Amino acid sequence: MPELPEVQTIVNGLNKVVVGKKMTDFESRDKKVVQFRLEEVVGSKILDVDRIAKLVIFNLNNEKSILVHLKMTGQFIWEKDPGVGKFSLRHRVTGGHPTEAMLERMPHKHTRAIFTFNDRSRLYFNDLRRFGWMKIIQNSKGKIQNIGNLFNFGVDALSNEFDAKYLKKQAERFPNKKIKQFLMDQSIVGGIGNIYSDEGLFFAGIHPERKLKDIKMDEWKKVQEGVARALNLGIKHGGYSADTYINAIGEKGKAQEYLNVYGKDGRECKQCKSIIKKVKIGGRTSRFCSKCQH
Repeated sequence: MPELPEVQTIVNGLNKVVVGKKMTDFESRDKKVVQFRLEEVVGSKILDVDRIAKLVIFNLNNEKSILVHLKMTGQFIWEKDPGVGKFSLRHRVTGGHPTEAMLERMPHKHTRAIFTFNDRSRLYFNDLRRFGWMKIIQNSKGKIQNIGNLFNFGVDALSNEFDAKYLKKQAERFPNKKIKQFLMDQSIVGGIGNIYSDEGLFFAGIHPERKLKDIKMDEWKKVQEGVARALNLGIKHGGYSADTYINAIGEKGKAQEYLNVYGKDGRECKQCKSIIKKVKIGGRTSRFCSKCQH
């Protein structure tokens, strides 16, 4: 599933092609995935595309916002002028889970929603496994208020609220929880998954099995800084690409080329040359350097 940097990279790409466009039509092809009616969005204009945690947010000028969760296999495909002239990928912008659909004519059998804009361009939302969803909520002056309360999200991992004091306060509720599980709990911190929890803890020098009650205030500051560093590096390099993600212009991200521990088990640590180890924590595999992380 895409984490914060991958979602942010898609958002950055969508902002280049859909902002300012008016929706002249909207087609829902799957009521399970699309959980609103066309009359709620047709005629509105997209003010901007934003992100909170792992959600893509289309803020509209009618005091509504469309929220999209890509989950495992969601993808966006924007076409400049579909159905006109010879089919060409040069006029297509894509992002999310890579499938053959990104190279084929739209709509596809996995297309769940179609946005049509006043310049005849279209935005398709495809989802192979149908785990993703699209919902609509009210906004105020083009921005959503208290979204965390609506979806049980903690603070966004790149927000000003995500600091050492917040982490320590939340940790007091779960003294025996391990730091790896804590960081991946979306009700505490929004946007962090397996990749960037591993990388953030490496930068912080904190072992993923450390219990929260044993982490000191100065270490919480290192955790916050380490996570922020890992996430910002992920965004800078266009996100991590395995077999479930490409960015909004159809390219693979390059963040995997700069990872320190994630997926590196059995290899040498870049800092100390010790062998990177792995351990199961809460059903998820965590990678770490036992010499650099304590």
